[in-house]
Amino acid sequence: MPDIFLSYSREDQAIARRFADGLEHAGFSVWWDQVLHPGEAFDKVTEKALEEAKAVVVLWSKTSVNSRWVRAEATQAQADSRLVPVMIEVCKRPIMFELTHTADLSQWTGDAGEAGWQSFLASLRRFVGQDASGRHEPAARSAMPPATRATKPGASIVAIGLAAALLLGGAWLALTHRGTEPVATATAAVPVEPVRIFVLFEGEKPDQEYLADGLTEDIVELLGQIRGLQPLSAAIGFFYKGKNADQAEIAKARDVDFLLTGRMRNEGDRVFIRSELTARDGASLWSQPYEDMLSSEALRQNIAKDVALSVGVKLGVADYPRSQGGTENVAAYKQFQRARNIFRIDGVAPMLPFLREALRLDPDYKRASMSLYMALRSVLSNSPPNAAALRQEREDAATQLESMPRDSLLALRFRVYRMLEQRNWTEAFTAAEAGVALAPASEFEYLYAMAVTLRSAGRIEESISYLRRAIDAEPMHQELANVLQDVLRSVGREGEAQQEAVLAAARGVKSPSAEVQSWEDIKKNFPKRPDGSLEWPFEGSRPDVLEDVEEVRALLHRRLVEANGHSVRGGSMLRFVNLAGAVGDAELAITAMRATLKDTPEAYFNLFSNLWVWNLPRNSQSFKEFVLDFGLVEFWRKSGKWGDFCKEDKSAKDGFTCH
Repeated sequence: MPDIFLSYSREDQAIARRFADGLEHAGFSVWWDQVLHPGEAFDKVTEKALEEAKAVVVLWSKTSVNSRWVRAEATQAQADSRLVPVMIEVCKRPIMFELTHTADLSQWTGDAGEAGWQSFLASLRRFVGQDASGRHEPAARSAMPPATRATKPGASIVAIGLAAALLLGGAWLALTHRGTEPVATATAAVPVEPVRIFVLFEGEKPDQEYLADGLTEDIVELLGQIRGLQPLSAAIGFFYKGKNADQAEIAKARDVDFLLTGRMRNEGDRVFIRSELTARDGASLWSQPYEDMLSSEALRQNIAKDVALSVGVKLGVADYPRSQGGTENVAAYKQFQRARNIFRIDGVAPMLPFLREALRLDPDYKRASMSLYMALRSVLSNSPPNAAALRQEREDAATQLESMPRDSLLALRFRVYRMLEQRNWTEAFTAAEAGVALAPASEFEYLYAMAVTLRSAGRIEESISYLRRAIDAEPMHQELANVLQDVLRSVGREGEAQQEAVLAAARGVKSPSAEVQSWEDIKKNFPKRPDGSLEWPFEGSRPDVLEDVEEVRALLHRRLVEANGHSVRGGSMLRFVNLAGAVGDAELAITAMRATLKDTPEAYFNLFSNLWVWNLPRNSQSFKEFVLDFGLVEFWRKSGKWGDFCKEDKSAKDGFTCH
């Protein structure tokens, strides 16, 4: 069992080594990932060391505060009072750790006699129960203040260490906490750290679960737009559905202050709900029945109001910006919720009939139109035989969405993808930036839209921060985890990509990388036939061909020639492009991309968002001509912001170079 687990960002490795050496010289046993032996499983060994260490020393810096790996290790250590944070660089720590006592060793250069270092060692010895000679004693850990959040609710159901007054019905009401004296009035400050809430509603009958899921998502969206509240994503709630998990265990595992749970039943056009709000320690704050029309926004708003009242956060339900495009048609609402539920289980295509039925029942249901528009883009990217009819259906949905006010949230998200498809880079960025500015933090779609826009323009490093923010809002989303791993690999950060895979698995998300880089990796990801051979994604090939790269290259050429300048049938064209790049045939990949865009303009979104991830030789003339033809170079020059892989070069033939 190590005394110390050292958590740090890869960019701070030299400083981490200084700390590891200093701690070992002082008599501590230290584990950090540099002590891994060849052949050891990275995630298992790290997890075991993290669990067994007496103290977790986290080195905070400008890079480590943005490392989800470091933050995860710090969160686990904080949960059981083993966190010992150290500042190695002036930075703004994650807000959940900002109020924790942190040693400032940003000026420490490794001098074992330096006063600040000696003071830190003395505290650390008391924390792990070690005397100055390095011998361990049964000392209490409370000698160093445990790193806990200052606003956690206690056993007396004091929800937060503050109070607020609410303007409700025209009267100021001073909030009180059960078992305590009345506390401050309307001048009280909003808590430094948002109050975290877990939300999950379940149906009384299996065939009503999709409605309960929709209610969970709607309540999360509403609570996320109330100042001071931070609901966990609905996907986290769904992870616990049907597992009868203990609420105390959920509260600890997800680091939440409150749990909002409920059961619902649907009878015709009406819905009946029993909702309960419990504190972290399991004490009940209130239990309330609700009854209303199934599609009533007032029902969901009333639940949000009651939650806000109970936790003492200033209410803002009446004033927040609502995404437009809902429906009052109960039957349409049911079909839309069914579609969303099916998507989580079976993917895109099976949800189409339910979205179509929702729009038949309410042709002005804009949220359903948006979902249909995005779903059809995905289906059309694979060149289905009925593409003409599907394309017209998608244009009809786009017409509906274009009638929305341009500054509404739903219209902004639609405009991002519409403008990307039309290669209008400036308008796409304008809409994406406006969406991020207006959308609540809990609505990950707008963060993801910005990440996609940046990624399509080749600004991979910038897209990474938005992807991580999106995952913070929606940690159970598999596509987000896949994409983040891909973009990290595209800029050579393989170690971080592996760490993200481990973090995703810890959250319960299976996230194999979607866009692999090498031919060997591609073969690993092919499905297998019953006889064990690999399943080729296009017809007319033999399994043994996969073992010969030259044969594969020749086969791809034949298939493209047979297509006569059109998209290759019988398999995903996007996969065809990826395969061509992986076997080192840049010209074939570019030719295939041009053919795809000719036949399937909807594939533009997927092609350009992956252009900088696939293993393509970006220094080739054909690649440069491709980005020139689609307006990227002009946009880079006008905006002054070039992609990570290209830059202006007046000595070059086209005035720019890529690498």
